[in-house]
Amino acid sequence: MKLGFIGVVTTETTSSVFPSSVEEITFLKEIEAINKAAAELKQQGVKAIFVLAHIPGTSNANGEQAEGDIVNIAKAIDDEVDIIEALVQYIKTIQHPFSSHIEGRIQMKNN
Repeated sequence: MKLGFIGVVTTETTSSVFPSSVEEITFLKEIEAINKAAAELKQQGVKAIFVLAHIPGTSNANGEQAEGDIVNIAKAIDDEVDIIEALVQYIKTIQHPFSSHIEGRIQMKNN
């Protein structure tokens, strides 16, 4: 089975880094970028698509009540994206690994 990976960062990256480090990079909207890459992967016969994202979101420590940009993106992207692994910050300061199910996909904390 062919696997495909899509990497995506928030469009807010430009406001959190030195402007000179991204001056030659074009940032697409996250949903647009993921859907475009997913379409290309499907044309290549990829059957499992994973998104590795650095996009903000929050939840409580057990992964419930997820909200934020990553949740909105998960709801809007191509249905054939299977897993979204995202850097997620949550309300409590203690960090525990968790997974949330959003629109049939898995969103995982990785920090």
